[in-house]
Amino acid sequence: MADPLQDRKRRLRVLVERYGGTVEYGFDGSLTARFAESSIAFRRVLQNAVDARIDRSGQVSTVRLPATHLFDAADRVARDRLPDDWSSLTKWPPLSLETYIAQESGVFLARLRDRLRSDDPPAIEDIGGDYYTALYESQTLTLSDLCGASVLNVVDFFA
Repeated sequence: MADPLQDRKRRLRVLVERYGGTVEYGFDGSLTARFAESSIAFRRVLQNAVDARIDRSGQVSTVRLPATHLFDAADRVARDRLPDDWSSLTKWPPLSLETYIAQESGVFLARLRDRLRSDDPPAIEDIGGDYYTALYESQTLTLSDLCGASVLNVVDFFA
């Protein structure tokens, strides 16, 4: 059985470091993302679910999330945009690369591939989009919705 935290730890580290945070790896397989004023610790409880312990300046809460939502949860903690009701977010799947390509016609990714194959590839590249947006960094794409309605996702991307 694959561990959903281990499968996502490199992508989570890229996201957390973008916000100036750090990731700590627990001996029990847990992952903790630490930011200046907050932290979120993920611990696998079921095959596809994690408990997220959120600490915002000493105010601690725990929520059970699908493992696929840990990127969105870390992003919300980093930007101090926690929802009043986490269950409303978990009803929706994270934004997929397929959805991004279908909505944005793939033109943005084609430009990124060309840039990555150039003599001077970018370390970070905001590829943009009309409805969804993607940010390339360290062989990952962070996919988000410009309106904030979709669940953020981080996917592997190799040119």
